[in-house]
Amino acid sequence: MKRMRFAPWISLPPSTIFGPESLTELKVEWPTLSGTEYYDPLTGVYNRRAYDQLIDWGLKEAVRQNAGIGLLIFDIDYFKKVNDTFGHNAGDAVLQEFTRRMAASLREKEILNRLGGEEFTVLTPCYPKVLELGERVRLAVGQAPFLYEEWKIPITCSFGCAIYPVDGYDPTDLFRQADEALYQAKRNGRNQGVQCKKGGIQTCDA
Repeated sequence: MKRMRFAPWISLPPSTIFGPESLTELKVEWPTLSGTEYYDPLTGVYNRRAYDQLIDWGLKEAVRQNAGIGLLIFDIDYFKKVNDTFGHNAGDAVLQEFTRRMAASLREKEILNRLGGEEFTVLTPCYPKVLELGERVRLAVGQAPFLYEEWKIPITCSFGCAIYPVDGYDPTDLFRQADEALYQAKRNGRNQGVQCKKGGIQTCDA
């Protein structure tokens, strides 16, 4: 039987007794974090420090409301090749355009973070459609080449997603499950998404 680890502040959500079908969508607005320490200077979106604050807040609130939260982790496919082929300035430009396309694909209550390098996360209260959200972003990213000076750089991304509390009861376990789904998408050939599912995974590809 799998051992479950809980953060000190997390109690068992009612869904562990009544089942995942008892979950609701989170109905409280995400807090707004101010201060440069919460923002990535290159892309202008929330950074890892902000992610840590938001996921902790979100899971506490989800316990109180018996709500679900979706976590998605995105990774730019073969990003190292962009830097090696076109240079780091081109890599920075790609990261900025990637962020712009991601942000344009998200809705008001979906929170975008850059954790570092080419790794990004999205938090969403619309947990039943977490795979569809990832697909919306993936298609927007790959719809046209990224332009940098005279070059047209084809870019795709892969993603993995997981749902609290179905796939993990604390921030560490939830992230681990989404990250494993991401690596499964990469093992499957990239430019696709994989959703962690209790009892299995779901895959969505090009």
